[in-house]
Amino acid sequence: MAFSRRTSSANYLFLVIGTPLTAFLIAASQAFETHGLRVPLVRIGTSVAGLMLQAVPFMLLGAMMSAAVATLVTEPFLERHLPRATIGGFAVALIAGLCMPVCDCMAVPTFANLLRKRLPVPCAVTFLVAVPIMNPMAIWSTWYAFPNDPWMVLRRAGLGALMALLVGVTFVIRPARRNPARIRPVSGGHADKDVHGCDDSCSCAGMHGHGTMQRGFRLRHFLRHTHDDFLRMMPVLLFGSAIASVIRIMFGDALDAGIAASHPLIAIAGAMALAFLCSVCSSSDAVIASGMSGMLPVSALLAFLTFGPVLDVKNAMMLGMECKAGFALRLAATVTVICASLAFLVHVMFGI
Repeated sequence: MAFSRRTSSANYLFLVIGTPLTAFLIAASQAFETHGLRVPLVRIGTSVAGLMLQAVPFMLLGAMMSAAVATLVTEPFLERHLPRATIGGFAVALIAGLCMPVCDCMAVPTFANLLRKRLPVPCAVTFLVAVPIMNPMAIWSTWYAFPNDPWMVLRRAGLGALMALLVGVTFVIRPARRNPARIRPVSGGHADKDVHGCDDSCSCAGMHGHGTMQRGFRLRHFLRHTHDDFLRMMPVLLFGSAIASVIRIMFGDALDAGIAASHPLIAIAGAMALAFLCSVCSSSDAVIASGMSGMLPVSALLAFLTFGPVLDVKNAMMLGMECKAGFALRLAATVTVICASLAFLVHVMFGI
């Protein structure tokens, strides 16, 4: 509990100091430029604000989803309802990815909470990859951004599903040796136990009458978990948005021109690098991709639309916070190789 309070205090301090400092730098940018410092702070600040405003509503929704997993989903529940066959677990993970409105900003905390509930790693990894690519908001935004190419929606969803399955299969072939999620204490108590030390499998509510107390505890824990997840990820989101905005404003035009004039394989790699650095929310990345549709092959656009939602600057930082280093590096490398391979295969097979 003390660790959780220190972490929350540090996050509050970061926001209290960082927000006014950022506002000051933006306000003083004109004076800096007058004295020879040619840094477009206003454009960078506007970009950061845009990314934050775009991500925060979905981040709050994702924090609530993550809190619901931590509060309501228990190991006995998963054992009772999750198919025992690996194929069935993959199917459930893909369906969840298609139905859950969880933005990529909070997919990693939700994934980590599922791991802490002992969900099998291959199923959890499949869920992590599928959700940001295939969630309803991503599908709708892709349809909106490509009104003249409805096939782009099916290409994105299909490639995302195949990518999620292949990443999950690698963890079946070579399983993780131990639970890769870091232990994250929540302010105020444990996730699955009430004030009597009982969990969801307890049937003693009628014996000592703590059913109402348990429901009250769950509500308090849900609110605490939402608060902790949201607050813990806000500095990461702010820092990642700042890095992405600096790169986009300072080097974006050169990157776009270099990628557009390159070989398809280099274009795919460049589109993935651009998706990683720009850190655009998965609910709006299709709009950016549509703006590059005349310069890049479809295979590179698909790489942009499937790699960025899973692995960008902010998600990589969140993955490092929530999971152990070795697992995070392995997952990042696996996602990168499989995404690049599938996009290049699309180019070879269909010539797009």
